[in-house]
Amino acid sequence: MVCEVVAGNAADDPLYVPAVDRVLQIVDGLGLLFIRNCKMSALATRSHIAHQQHYLCPLALTGELCGAANRSGLPSGDMARRSRRRP
Repeated sequence: MVCEVVAGNAADDPLYVPAVDRVLQIVDGLGLLFIRNCKMSALATRSHIAHQQHYLCPLALTGELCGAANRSGLPSGDMARRSRRRP
């Protein structure tokens, strides 16, 4: 686990890649699972992790994802529930 205390007046996004790199320096292994909130769902962050590791985070419904949710005709929360339903 990595913890970093920073001022609350800045974006979190730039902190994730360095934190992942610190974990990888400490823990020598492949196939680690990084779990975080939707702030880690930025494409650059997920791409950095997915190179040799795994991640689990909800996708933020912004940008193109938000458009897909709106086209589905479902409220954003329903889209997540729909993806978990079994056929």
